[in-house]
Amino acid sequence: MDCPIYLDDSSIGTLRWTREGGEVRIYASCRYEEGFIYRLYVGDSLDAEKLSLGVMMPENGRFVLLKNIPEHKCAFMLSSSDVVAVIDRRRPGEERSTPPLPFAFSKLEKLPVASEDGDYVRSAFSRAGGYHALHMGIRYYVAPWEPGKELIPSSFFCLLTYFRFEQKGYIVLCVDKDNTLFPIGQRN
Repeated sequence: MDCPIYLDDSSIGTLRWTREGGEVRIYASCRYEEGFIYRLYVGDSLDAEKLSLGVMMPENGRFVLLKNIPEHKCAFMLSSSDVVAVIDRRRPGEERSTPPLPFAFSKLEKLPVASEDGDYVRSAFSRAGGYHALHMGIRYYVAPWEPGKELIPSSFFCLLTYFRFEQKGYIVLCVDKDNTLFPIGQRN
């Protein structure tokens, strides 16, 4: 079986796997980019927790990863048709917290000034100085927020995920194509 490997919103390579006894044999290959470390993660959807497969190594002008993993650690790869592979791309020694988004933080677009267009989520995140991005059928809303400050989209308190990125706090909420709201990492 196989699936594309994504870096931000672009497919840059392929992850292949086969069952061999009680293990899953993994082979991944993607373009090589000098000066960066590519760590490969795999999950059964863009919002699920990801399993780290490890750091890809340069070989013949590409990044590659070849390894065997016990079947029980990646059984979802054998039973799901919605397997997603993503790259965490960093420079050597780069320390930063990675936001729980399936795309680069820079892909977020600033929401226009709040309008009462009937979209309460969009309006609330706009009033909070928020951002949004559409990625693979899911709309991600993100707004700056720190504990102790007013939480403008407070109606969604139970569904918000808080994270820190580059020493700033943010909240995030997901909305699917059916307008179902859910926290990042949990698809309804």
